[in-house]
Amino acid sequence: MISNVGGWVVRWENGNHEPIVVRGGGWTIFDTPYELRDTVPVSFVWGDGTLQALDSFDGRTITWTTTNPHFPYIYWDARDDDEV
Repeated sequence: MISNVGGWVVRWENGNHEPIVVRGGGWTIFDTPYELRDTVPVSFVWGDGTLQALDSFDGRTITWTTTNPHFPYIYWDARDDDEV
């Protein structure tokens, strides 16, 4: 489902977006490293303690839910260029 290696564009509901590359289950965004946790569903934790957990995957876009009321949903869109 979530590849250990691959390019994604993180997209927020406000229209902002930022590319990331996942390597070995980890990535850096805005100078902060993150690591996928081996949980069901797959999840990770932000520096402020917010939990971001997998909600669905349609083969191209991952929909995440979070415990942060300002960002209830975050999307990862697979990158076509897959710059790894």
